[in-house]
This record gives sequence, C-alpha cells and structure tokens, in this order.
Amino acid sequence: MAEGSLALVTGCPGWLGNRLLHYLRTPHPDWPDDLAQPQYERIRCLVLPDAPVDRLRELVPDVELVEGDIRDPAAVGRWASGASGADVFHLAGIIHPRRIRDLYEINTEGTRHVIAAARAAGVRRLVATSSNSPAGVARDPSVRFDEGSPYRPYMNYGRSKKLMEDALNAAANGGGLDTVILRPCWFYGPDQPARQTTFFTMIKDGKAPILGDGESRRSMSYVDNTSLGLLLAAARQGASGQTYWIAVSSKGANPETPAGDFMLSWYPTPPPGFTGVEFTPKSGPPGTVLTLTGTNFTGVTGVVIWEPICLAPTPSGGCGVFDAFPHYFQFTPGARNNLDLRITAVVPPDATSGPITIITPHGNVTSATVFEVLRPTLALTRSSPNELTLSWTGTSFGLESSPDLRTWTQIIATGSNSASVGLTEERRFFRLRSQ
Repeated sequence: MAEGSLALVTGCPGWLGNRLLHYLRTPHPDWPDDLAQPQYERIRCLVLPDAPVDRLRELVPDVELVEGDIRDPAAVGRWASGASGADVFHLAGIIHPRRIRDLYEINTEGTRHVIAAARAAGVRRLVATSSNSPAGVARDPSVRFDEGSPYRPYMNYGRSKKLMEDALNAAANGGGLDTVILRPCWFYGPDQPARQTTFFTMIKDGKAPILGDGESRRSMSYVDNTSLGLLLAAARQGASGQTYWIAVSSKGANPETPAGDFMLSWYPTPPPGFTGVEFTPKSGPPGTVLTLTGTNFTGVTGVVIWEPICLAPTPSGGCGVFDAFPHYFQFTPGARNNLDLRITAVVPPDATSGPITIITPHGNVTSATVFEVLRPTLALTRSSPNELTLSWTGTSFGLESSPDLRTWTQIIATGSNSASVGLTEERRFFRLRSQ
C-alpha cells in the first residue's frame, strides 16, 4: 500500500477502535514477514458529537475528526468525502441499547450508510466488524463454529448483525464494493474495562460461580489479535469477499496474555429436568393470578409474555423486520430454591395474549399453550328511574367517571365488579381502568 493513503474508521473512541488506531501508526509485533504492513499517512474518524477525543489525539496527533452519528447518512457522507482509494475500518456498533430498535438503526442501517458512502467515494476496501452472535449459541460443547456454519442469530443483537452481514455480502456480490467481514468474540486485553478485569481475576483465583458442570466454553478474542486481523483483512488480496472468525485458539491461556483459548465457566445448556411450563387458568383479564408449574427452574428472574411488533413495514403491507415487546408479570417463586417451581404471577395491565416464557440464568422455556387475555366488558342498565347499574368482568379494575373525556375521577376502586350511580342531567362518561 502506497505511502500517503487514507484510513477511514468508525467506532472511535472505543476499546477496539482505540487499539486499532494505535496499530495504524505503530508496527504490529505479530505482523507476518511475507507482507508489508500498511502505512496510513492520514486517518479520519467518525465521532459522535461531544465524544471524548483526547485519547484519539494522543494516539494519532494529526487524526482528522468528523462529528456525526452513523444513523445520519449525510454525516457518514461527509466522513467519506474525497476518500477515493481509502481503506475503511467499520467498527461502530451497539450491544446494550436503550431501545431494541437502536440495534437495527445502528448495527444494520448504520452499516448500510457506510456501504453507500464508501461506494460513492470509491474506496479500495471496506473491512467491517461483525460478531459471533449471527451464528448463535452452540449447545454441544464439542461443536466449534467456522465460516461455513449456518446462521442462527442470537436474539435481536444477533439478528441486527446478521442483517448487517447480508448488506455487506450483497455489496461484495455484484454491488460494486470490495468488503471483508470479521467476527470477533468476547474481547479481552489492554484497556479492558475494570469489570472485565475483576471478573477474570475472580476466575483465576477460583472465586467465580460455576454453573452446570463447569465445562461450558466461551470463545475469546484478544483485542490486539483482532486489530491484527483487521489490518490483515485490509492488506491481503485474497481476503476480498470473505468472512473470518477471530478467536484465540490454543488451550491453557491466561487472560493477561495474547494467545490461547481462555475457558470460562458460563451458563451451560439447560440441566437435566429442565422441562416445559404449565399454567392455570388458561385465560382471564389483566390482574388474573396464574399458577405456573415446571421443574428445575433454579434462579428464575422473570415471567413474560412477548408481544410481536413490526420494526420495518413493507410497501405491500407486510413486515420486513419483526421484534417482540416484553410484558413482565409480577411473580413470587415457590419454595426449595425454585426447583419444584410453583410460581404465582399476576397478568400485567397491558399484556396481550400469547405463550408465557420463564426466564432463568441457564436458559428460557416457553409454554406450549397460549394464555388468552380477556378484556373486560362494561355493561350499563337502568335499575330505577333515578339510578344506573354498571357491571363488568373481573375485579382488577376501578370505575372512573368524566364529564368531558379529559378529566377522570375514580368512583369505585378495584375489588368490585359492579356499581350503582345516580342519574343527573349532565352527560357522563364511564371507563374501567386497571390499577
């Protein structure tokens, strides 16, 4: 690669982004002898407004900073302006969003904006950081994923990254762009957050909790190895259009050293006896108390009904991207550390009909049957010339009255399912409201 070339980077400041910036100007100690390491005279980063950038200027004093959000195609276009022949390192993404749709807006749509800007600018190659999550979770400890493993995305994060990879592969296959996808796993290494160091130290000292049989594995990616992989993906001619996993490989490694397969005791496959969930009654209004039974739901943390929602409607009236919104129940676990699992749970006010899912640290289980949420009906009869009787189903609703549909006053609290009200000459409206 010629001197004076330009590197475009997203995901700075950030743990991996900062390490990559270091090696864009500093020779990597593990760089192969048969290949010249790229030399970038100019480095340009897309950074969020008000992001702390002092560390970036320490690493690369002449770094070019373009403020903008990856969700804004105009900002991404400014970042890629005049970048003909550049190498693009796309590291920006989100794992723990405030809203589910942020995963798709940043990981998926943000990548599409990068692709469009890179194509318009005429860059040389786009190297993008994905994740292990599009491939999902291997329930069999003997299984190791490779580049030929099928997609089985893990939750919405995995789905957003899978859609990201789809866009990159489409750009490479007839879309007029040279792309490479990297799939690093769980990061560790220099500049790791304090929580990572604390957790690894607990494992090293034998103080971490062991769940299951202690033989479950978690693939790890040393950040300097991942930085090396990003640079090699840009430099190797044969990498064009490929997808690569980035993970340490040999056994017995220490998390403080760069090589090796760092093994963790982590959530295992569901233990023996992890069975389905049954519940009674099968239907009822919000506020209904359910009894749920099963076996071996140690440490239950949630009871939920998922409501399907559409994130991306299609012009034909269908849906391109589905998600699910959780409606959480108030619940009380049974005795004996929940192993015989007799849970009581209250149907939340906004719940929709659907299967019930029990959430535990070692896996989730969903009922085979659907709980039907019955919405109450409010009936009105004239019981005397000067009195009305209102009645409704269920006892978890209060009765409210309003003269104008704007201001409401409660006239009957929860616990009843009927009320008598006197007639007046004024118009009145009545409604049930869950308490």
